[in-house]
Amino acid sequence: MKTFASLSTEDIAKFCVRINNVSRLTLIFSRTTAME
Repeated sequence: MKTFASLSTEDIAKFCVRINNVSRLTLIFSRTTAME
């Protein structure tokens, strides 16, 4: 497991993108289930 200090900027960027995708999917999913 890498420590936070050894992460490159690219790794952090990929991580942020992944988090954004997951939260967006969660939002869409919760909206569709709320509509039903």
